[in-house]
Amino acid sequence: LAYDLPKWSKDKSKIAFMGGIITSSGTNQEAYSIKMDGSGLQKLTTSTTIVPGQPQFLPDGNTIILVGQNKRATISQCGDFDIFVYSLKTLILRPLTTQPCLDSDPRVSPDGTKIAFVSDGGVLGGNDQIYTMDVNGANKKRITKNSFYDYDPAWSPDGRFLIYGGYRGEGPPIDPA
Repeated sequence: LAYDLPKWSKDKSKIAFMGGIITSSGTNQEAYSIKMDGSGLQKLTTSTTIVPGQPQFLPDGNTIILVGQNKRATISQCGDFDIFVYSLKTLILRPLTTQPCLDSDPRVSPDGTKIAFVSDGGVLGGNDQIYTMDVNGANKKRITKNSFYDYDPAWSPDGRFLIYGGYRGEGPPIDPA
């Protein structure tokens, strides 16, 4: 059994995480939430729908955003990763993005109204750029516009600014961690 990518809810009463069974053919991961006292384990995804990752709570504590590889009938060469929202109240998982290729690294603004994320704009081999959208998926806006790769957005504590990593040179990007 493997657990990965734990994230606290804002009120620290719940944890969202990835969990799965490791076998010789790989790991079948799903997204889960659990209450701090260990009760209320809730499976958020089924691998027949999406291959999930990067779960995190919205400030309301009842909604989780996550990235998933959409298992539509025609997955493009670039993997078809989208951003999804899951309601712990209604138990409904729905996509916030649906374009081909890559949408990932969602980061919720401190006030819970916006999501910053990385997207290649639906273009195979496109440069990853930073975008924002409302938490309901509306009003998508491209923030960076350059010929480089931008990634890992983070909101300032007051939600007025975004910082992000970027790859600007030759050779592989350096991971500062």
